[in-house]
Amino acid sequence: MIEWFEKEAGDGFMLMAPTYPESFEKIFLLSDSNFSRTWYFRSDYESHLLKIICV
Repeated sequence: MIEWFEKEAGDGFMLMAPTYPESFEKIFLLSDSNFSRTWYFRSDYESHLLKIICV
């Protein structure tokens, strides 16, 4: 995913958690540490509420 982002092949990704809940959990657990470590994970949101962030 990082390689696709760097090559401008994608600017975001949609995960279908209701359709594939097990896959969502695996992707989140594996990617969270990698994205945080490499600074590809956004963490400077104005709000701490997911409801406000996603609107």
